Amino acid sequence: MASPNPEVDVMPVLTGAIDALRAGQLDQAQRLLSSLLVMPERPEDAFGVVTGLAATAGAADPVDVLRHLLADQPAAWRIFLCLIPFFAINRRLDLSFKALRFGLVERTTECEKLAVASLTKVFELGFVETAVELFDYAHDLEPQLLSFGFFRTALREYLHDHPEAERRRLYRALGDGRADHLAPESKPYRLDHPERPLTIGFVNEYASQLVATLVRRLDPKRFRAVAYFDPGRQGVVRLDDVPNLATIDMMGFTAQQMYDRVVADGIDVLLVVGWGVPAPIYDAIAARPAPIQINWADLGARGNPGIDVFLTDAHHVPPGCDDEYDERIVRLPRTSSIFQPLDAKVTASPLPCLGGAPFTFGSLNRPSKINARVAALWAKAMHAVPDSRLLLGFWVYEKFEPRQRLLKLFAAHGIAPERVEFVQQGDHGSFLDAYRRIDLSLDTFPFNGGITTLEASWAGVPVVTLRGEFFGGRLAAGILRELDLNHLVTHSETEYLDRAVSLALDRPTLAELRRTVRARAEASRLWDPVPFAAEWSETVRNLWRDRVSRG
Repeated sequence: MASPNPEVDVMPVLTGAIDALRAGQLDQAQRLLSSLLVMPERPEDAFGVVTGLAATAGAADPVDVLRHLLADQPAAWRIFLCLIPFFAINRRLDLSFKALRFGLVERTTECEKLAVASLTKVFELGFVETAVELFDYAHDLEPQLLSFGFFRTALREYLHDHPEAERRRLYRALGDGRADHLAPESKPYRLDHPERPLTIGFVNEYASQLVATLVRRLDPKRFRAVAYFDPGRQGVVRLDDVPNLATIDMMGFTAQQMYDRVVADGIDVLLVVGWGVPAPIYDAIAARPAPIQINWADLGARGNPGIDVFLTDAHHVPPGCDDEYDERIVRLPRTSSIFQPLDAKVTASPLPCLGGAPFTFGSLNRPSKINARVAALWAKAMHAVPDSRLLLGFWVYEKFEPRQRLLKLFAAHGIAPERVEFVQQGDHGSFLDAYRRIDLSLDTFPFNGGITTLEASWAGVPVVTLRGEFFGGRLAAGILRELDLNHLVTHSETEYLDRAVSLALDRPTLAELRRTVRARAEASRLWDPVPFAAEWSETVRNLWRDRVSRG
């Protein structure tokens, strides 16, 4: 049994949460348990404390001990759901399953939301396979809570799986009457004039930067904008600071509340942006609260019966691939995304290894994108480049288990821990300074880096990518082709390895390439928001004109 971390007194937190629950102080109990999950530097030490509690009670199972202690508490499900990632990152799926089973006792939005939050935490820490197993189990327990099915299919795209049939089956469930009760038989759409000002709604998760950059360039005389979002997931851009954008906190909304709010706001065109939108929001979208509903880069929204259009470009959905989608494909003329650097102080730098530092590969992608195949290929590249190092950066690396998971993956391929360095995310500008130490950025697969590839290019660092066969696997390829860096787009693991190693060993070529990347980015259409906003506006206006003409 692991001994407790001497810097963290975990037992009082656990007992305090139990006492708070017994006293009916539900929010306090949940707050204490949530802090327990993030406080320790070594989560397995806290795990040892909980298993020690069970041993003290003469039992081997901490979940059973807690069930006994909390038997008379109707809201004990909160504690069990909060404990799931606590057990999961210590590879105790048996306890995670049991906690999930005892936690899913109420078919309420609050219960579903907390369960999804706990399982998503496992994913965010990098344990994707474990998270998929947990979502599988949750979906089997409560198939009518569609969040679990949505997230299960979304996360499988991180694991070389393309569950399109299952995705479509889930959305057919939405179309088979699940959302019918939300909407009146006659919807009060205002299809009165093709050229009147439009009210645009953005349902946003993890895409605040894209929405903010666009809205700042929309003509306020032609468009009014409303964002439905989770204030806790805005990232480094705060939507509530964007001029001419009304913001609505959608977290906790039931499907009916979301539907009614969109109708009350008079939304003419509703766009789903990002991914990870709660299932009740997808339910509301399926009931069609707006006359035009668009999927704009939301992987989870694909196949929703309420979505009319998938707004994309020829890079991400090439001509000939329209049959992969249930929605009508509408391609923007140039690109379907736009990027504005958040910190203009980030500057390109010369090739670091030329100053005497070891050659450094790097990736600032989220760790959940670094799977076993990615780690194996990166390890081969490091073996082929003597004395090379790997720099990884993301906010979760402040925790022990995500680092350990990756170190074990690389150790299995002969990479010593001292060759892998982790950078934690503080303020965004300082975090991006890590690119000054990276000679060559390695993209993840099958799920590429999107914003990460844009930020690397802004910092002047070349990115080698492996193009995939689905939307999330074409993100980096689309960006690099816009920068006229087609030779950095590969189509097999062998080609990816050869390209990365040949660049790493040819320092003059890499140095010259690095000298041009920032300039390519600044000259690219991806960094030019004014014409992008004009093209986006005209595309949406044409969709509106067509909708008005059809009545």
